This record gives sequence, structure tokens and C-alpha cells, in this order.
Amino acid sequence: MDSKQGTAGDRRNAFRALLARRLVRSARFDEALPYFADPDMRNLVIDLRNELGAIADSSGIVKAQHAWQAAKLLRDQGMDLTGTEEWPDFHESGGLFASPDYTWDSDDPSIKLPQGATPQEAERVRQSAPDPDKRFHYRYVAFRLMTRAADSLPAKSQAYAAILCQSARLMFRTHEDNTADKTWRRYIHTGAYIPTLHAFGRNCPDPDFAGAHHTPARLFHISLHNWIHRWKYTLLAAGPFAGAMFLLQRWAAHTKSRRTII
Repeated sequence: MDSKQGTAGDRRNAFRALLARRLVRSARFDEALPYFADPDMRNLVIDLRNELGAIADSSGIVKAQHAWQAAKLLRDQGMDLTGTEEWPDFHESGGLFASPDYTWDSDDPSIKLPQGATPQEAERVRQSAPDPDKRFHYRYVAFRLMTRAADSLPAKSQAYAAILCQSARLMFRTHEDNTADKTWRRYIHTGAYIPTLHAFGRNCPDPDFAGAHHTPARLFHISLHNWIHRWKYTLLAAGPFAGAMFLLQRWAAHTKSRRTII
């Protein structure tokens, strides 16, 4: 951040926002709140804190809903909630471009350092590096939350397919095509056909969590319907035979009872 830009008040607010985002990245939400000047941002931090906390206290579909809501917050507001001022997110430019004045850390090749950084500065960068230390790092955090949401849903539900679609879409936007392809393969191998899902990873419906509650019963009815449809001609042909066998059994039982009485 260029401390020479703006008024003293602007620089103060910028530094406070930088600290606030750093605290949110460390999950120190309550400490971060006073440093956000915008009350709307404070409300978003509270929402994120509550959704992440609820994930640990819930299970199944409810857990998936909380993970999904937290993922959406980071996907849509991650730059202002957790974005780094410089590498890798470049909040100072709104994420529009990345500075070329960075080199890979010789001690940790997963981290980039400003060119000419002193050993002390390099150590501070390592200690505060986001996880992962990649461009738009919060998208990867959102992706992990979407994956957790999918893990908690019935695999044949619409919500499961929709969230996998949304997570693949996020990875396509982040130029992580291999990760998006893996998500596609997971859907193909484990999910169900969803008529409203026309272009996986591109045009994604919102997840229907209410419908996910009814997925087991719906799947049973679908399975029964498909079984009857498959064997309907056999069942129709067997109908008269089954009726004749029933009458024959009843007649045999009646005849046996008469012999017993006599």
C-alpha cells in the first residue's frame, strides 16, 4: 500500500482495513470488527463468523447449508473481507492486476516475496501468507467450503449437483481447469441427472436444500417406478398365471381340510 496517497484520514482507514482483513484471515472475527469502518462490512464479518461456527455444530443437510452460505460470502465478498493488500490478491488495485515485482521465496517455493525484501520482511510475509498463497486465495477457501457442503448432501440430490456445478464454475473463473474437471468427474460418477443443469461449471442452478431432505424417498419411488416399467410386460403376462396358482392353492387347502374332518 502506498502510504503517500490520500489524506491522513484515508491512509489511517486503509491501514485499519488492511489489519481487519488480516484478522479475518486468521479467523479472529471479533477482533477485526472495530477496524472495519463500513457497518455493512462488519455485518458481513458477523455473518461469516456465524456460518463458519455453525458448520462445526451441525451435520447433514443443515451443515451443507451453512458451508454453502459461508462459501458464497467468500466467493462474492472475499476481496474486501480477507484480500491481501499486495501479493497474492492485490486489494490495493481491486485485484485488477498483479505486480511483477515479486519473486518466489527460495526457502518456501509456494510463497512470493517482494523483490529486495530484507530477511525480516521475508519472515513477516511467510508468517502472514494466506492459505493457499495463490491469486484470489479466498476463492480456493470458498471452493473447499463448497466441497464440504457437497460431502454432507445426498449424492443423488439436486443440491449436491448444483453445488458441485457452482464449485467447478468458481475454479474455471480462477483458471484452475484441472480442479474443475475433477469436480465434473465426481459429479458424473456419483451424482444424478438434473434437467436444469445444462452446462456444468458454466450455467449452474441454486441448490435446493429443501428438496434434499426428500431425496431418499424420491429415489425409492423412482427406483420402484423404473423396476415396474422394466418388468411390466412380464408382470402382465404373469397376472393370470399368478391368479390361477392362488386359486389352486386355496382349492388344495380346502380339499385337505375336508379329508381331515372326515
